[in-house]
Amino acid sequence: MLETRDPETPPERLRELAVDTVRPVRLWTARNPNTPPDALALLVIDQDGHVRWNAILNPGVPTDALHPAAELEARMYGDASFSFGERVAHHPNVSDELRAELIEARTCRRPRGCPKPWFYGNFSEAVVLPQLLRSRPTLSAAAAAISWGAPKARSST
Repeated sequence: MLETRDPETPPERLRELAVDTVRPVRLWTARNPNTPPDALALLVIDQDGHVRWNAILNPGVPTDALHPAAELEARMYGDASFSFGERVAHHPNVSDELRAELIEARTCRRPRGCPKPWFYGNFSEAVVLPQLLRSRPTLSAAAAAISWGAPKARSST
């Protein structure tokens, strides 16, 4: 099982480990940063929820594997669980179409936290914040972001 955790494990071996019958082997393979996209595509729809969860946390899951993963989770749990779908909505490889679908289905509890500003149409951060700053010259950039609804930045104190 140590090879599943080793980032030096070759992709060919990680592909073999992704279909192993032992759950912890698949789980740790899902977490390995060098697991190839085709193996992650299998792991993100694994029959075991813990394996799926660890796979969805891997930024290497390919875009075309995210929709089947979200559909599987919706079929299995319906509205009872949002955390997996929310992870899909916030995955770095999610398509704009799937993100929109998940937000519309209210899977994402934090639509303003979605990494791409398409959700706001003309009201993206790139448009709104400069307008706020121009209209209120005494307003700091952080205050403008907060008044617009962006999360507060953590203070260093």
